[in-house]
Amino acid sequence: MAPEENELEKIRDLLSQNPKGLTIEEVSQSVPMSRPSAAKYLNIMVARGLAEMRQYGRAKVFSLCERVSFTDMISLTSDLIVIMDKNLFVTQANDQFLSFFRCDRKDVIDKSLEFTPVGAYLPLRTEMIRDVIGGQIVARDLEVSLEGATHYLRTRIVPLVFESGDQGVAMVMQDITLLKRSQYELEKRVQMRTKELVATNRSLQREIQDHKRAEKNLALSESRYRTLIETIHEGIWVMDHEGITTFVNPTMASMLGYLPGEIVGRHLFSFLDEEGITGLRGALADTQHGASRYDSRLICKDGTRIHVLFSFSHLPGNGNGHSGIIAGVMDISDRIMLEKALFQTGKKLSLITSVTRHDVLNLLNGLQMTVGMLEDSLTEPGNLKLLEKIKNTASGIEMQMLFSREFKEAGVNPPGWVDLDDTLHQSLLTTELDGVNVENDLTGLEVYADPLIRKVFSNLVDNAIRHGNGVSRIRFSYETRGEDVVIICEDDGAGVPEGIKKQIFNKYFGRNHGLGLYLIREILSIYGMTISETGKPGKGATFEIFVPGGTFRVIRG
Repeated sequence: MAPEENELEKIRDLLSQNPKGLTIEEVSQSVPMSRPSAAKYLNIMVARGLAEMRQYGRAKVFSLCERVSFTDMISLTSDLIVIMDKNLFVTQANDQFLSFFRCDRKDVIDKSLEFTPVGAYLPLRTEMIRDVIGGQIVARDLEVSLEGATHYLRTRIVPLVFESGDQGVAMVMQDITLLKRSQYELEKRVQMRTKELVATNRSLQREIQDHKRAEKNLALSESRYRTLIETIHEGIWVMDHEGITTFVNPTMASMLGYLPGEIVGRHLFSFLDEEGITGLRGALADTQHGASRYDSRLICKDGTRIHVLFSFSHLPGNGNGHSGIIAGVMDISDRIMLEKALFQTGKKLSLITSVTRHDVLNLLNGLQMTVGMLEDSLTEPGNLKLLEKIKNTASGIEMQMLFSREFKEAGVNPPGWVDLDDTLHQSLLTTELDGVNVENDLTGLEVYADPLIRKVFSNLVDNAIRHGNGVSRIRFSYETRGEDVVIICEDDGAGVPEGIKKQIFNKYFGRNHGLGLYLIREILSIYGMTISETGKPGKGATFEIFVPGGTFRVIRG
């Protein structure tokens, strides 16, 4: 052992026996050696990370370092590591570095790298290494010729800052010779095998080209398919045989108000009511038949329901079985609404025809009789009265024609969501209120109908004013009852006697042979709604319009 290392070992043993630490004076007396020598060796140990120094006033106390020294740490890795200061003088090198380049520590430590035995092997310019100190990082593979053999080193050169604040650089090299050789051997074998294939399979070139074209077309087809799935206006729902969702496209998730990730992993039945579960249970169990179609209603994230058409098919598996179930899902809510609208339009036209034709014929008949009587009695004093009757009859005909005009646009415009707050407001603008106060509490309520529903509100107000016997206040409001909603029209008039609560909706019931409540009932039936009178006689009339679920919505805020 070198004298210096021998002295260092003595000091190490001394410090290990005194864990609380020793001053320079105490070390020089215990070894023994001169004070400057003790200070030198202690500083060397601190630099190597073998000892640490704590200062108490002017006294410096040295103790063995409990941390693993940096030198020991870099010797634990299989990489080749060399540390240099800003002048490219080597300060540390691990054993793997020294062993690889067949040199001793004394051959490289405290020497400029380019003037060490290692410098002759590394194809690196010192200017490039100096650039690293400025903050750059260099990464490249080096080819090193050593004792007639070629080695490959994957090298990273990174800047360092020492504890003293001085700048330096670290070179970390990984020996990838075996990897390179393996790659070379593999490439060589591939080349040889390729030549063999070219030589023996020239007749297959056309097939290979066709195969490549097919692969390209397949990739293009797959890309188009994925784009189609992501952008198609119909929902796509994929699940396993248990009904657990494995994929939905964005359109499907958007229908229900979810993100796709919120649906994946959940059972299909969690989005269905009991009726829907019963209807679709067979589709999941039947794996023997082809595609099947089912109408159902899905429950959205906000609790609303949408009508959809499921088209189920079973995905083929690798064997003879099926790997899962795929369903195309089409939102048919609008279609169902339009079907209802077509039916409603038929009812409107039927209502127009029956009412207008019947009444116009009756009025014309009366007019003809009156004219006949007038012709037979032109000289009698009652002619003026007969002429007045003719005028009144003609006015009645005009009213019926106006009634027909109210309905001439029925079915022309498609139905949609009608804001009842605004509809009532518009109705009141053309209704003679005679000082009656009308309260509108229908804010936020919309029903699926067309502008014809405006006639319901104007006729309700007109009916209350005409037949309420002193009505001063009418209030429109609504309340939910389960999945349905009820629109309420109440006044402070005389009310409706118990015995005629149902008769008041009959055609020509009551005074003036009016059509008001009858017309209201018929218009509401077009939209699947019903009306009844539930007030208490003597305390005002209360009309309740029942609106079934799915034909209304409440807009909050």
